[in-house]
Amino acid sequence: MANTLNGNTFYVDATSSAAGSYLESKDLIVEAFIVSAAAAGSGSIAIHDLSKSNGAFAAGDLKLNISVLASTTSVLSLDKVPITFPNGIWVVPAANTTATLILRFKG
Repeated sequence: MANTLNGNTFYVDATSSAAGSYLESKDLIVEAFIVSAAAAGSGSIAIHDLSKSNGAFAAGDLKLNISVLASTTSVLSLDKVPITFPNGIWVVPAANTTATLILRFKG
């Protein structure tokens, strides 16, 4: 499945984002993560600020690394302490990992 922005959710998986997936949006707020690992092994997802260098987007500073055990889904709610990404978000899921980010767009 391809990475998908749908309403206030951003779905990413390792199949479609081996080099990382990004979402450009000023002051993007992440309120929750839902991370799943397949039965083949544990999974992780790295969450970076979005950086732009020489006109190309790339992973900026690492803000969070989430790991889950095989065959599990974990929810990390940040509703009381959301994380703000000033230029957007760069997401790198490991193999056998999917994630849905629940977002709030400023404006």
